[in-house]
Amino acid sequence: MRYNTTFSRLLKLVLDMSEREQLRLLEYAKSIIDERTLPRNLCLIPTNCILKNRTLDGLILDLNQYGAYVDTDEPCPIGQEIYLSFYNPFSYKNMDLGGKIIWSSTHGIGVRFNDLSRARYIW
Repeated sequence: MRYNTTFSRLLKLVLDMSEREQLRLLEYAKSIIDERTLPRNLCLIPTNCILKNRTLDGLILDLNQYGAYVDTDEPCPIGQEIYLSFYNPFSYKNMDLGGKIIWSSTHGIGVRFNDLSRARYIW
């Protein structure tokens, strides 16, 4: 099997790590996988994004009980608290969910919901 250059470089980085660093990386990878094992539901849901010092209009493109991908016109600070207010067509309910921005780009943001017990009511 032939690997591309990116994979080869990544493999070299991991192999050059100490055993302790490799185990920490593995634990981190497991935590990410565990949270994303639930499928995201593709959707087009308008949302009002309320941040500390501003409000943005966004469009939720995928959603599950742990988080959402929100298409926005501008990036937002990673780690900032955010509230999403939207009508959920899956549960036929108005939702107001708090969360934290876990990644951000010029195309949108990834939000992890804070209150998982409340987020479970999405469905």
